[in-house]
Parts: sequence; structure tokens; C-alpha cells
Amino acid sequence: MSSNDVLIEKSEGAKQIEKLCHAIAVELGLELEPMYWSFEFVEPPESERHILNIKAKNGTTTEIRFSRAEIEAYPMPYGTEKTNKKIKMELEDML
Repeated sequence: MSSNDVLIEKSEGAKQIEKLCHAIAVELGLELEPMYWSFEFVEPPESERHILNIKAKNGTTTEIRFSRAEIEAYPMPYGTEKTNKKIKMELEDML
């Protein structure tokens, strides 16, 4: 993992994605444990190699995969719709 990959997981986009996960979980009535990012080295570099690991207090877990571009684009209006849908679908599956 490069230092850029570490930085993207600490970026404003990554923080906002985590906040969105919490907000959607609250809407669904799902209590979450602290989440964390991990990284899987896969090619090509544009692939979804950044993984947000989520565990609910009901014992269910999920991993939501993001590309670097998705994380970087999240704070921008054009980057939110697809990411919002992805997160909501994954969290609904945890119920």
C-alpha cells in the first residue's frame, strides 16, 4: 500500500462516507461498532481496493468496497448518489 492509499483513507471523503454510514444506520435502526478501513492490493489501481469494514451490534458484518476515485469524489455533488445507494444497500442487508 502506498502512502497515497493511506492518505485517501484519512481524507475528507472517507470521513464523510463514514458519517453517511452512521446516518443511514440510525435511519435503519442499526447500531454500529466502530468501523475501520482496510486495503486490498488488486489491479488495476482504479479498482475498488479500499474497504470500509462495518460490524453491527447485532453481530452482522459487511465490507463496502470503494475505488480511490469514489472516495475522492464523495464530497462533490456528482460523487454522492452512487455511493449513497451502495452504502444503503449494504446496510439494509445487515438487518
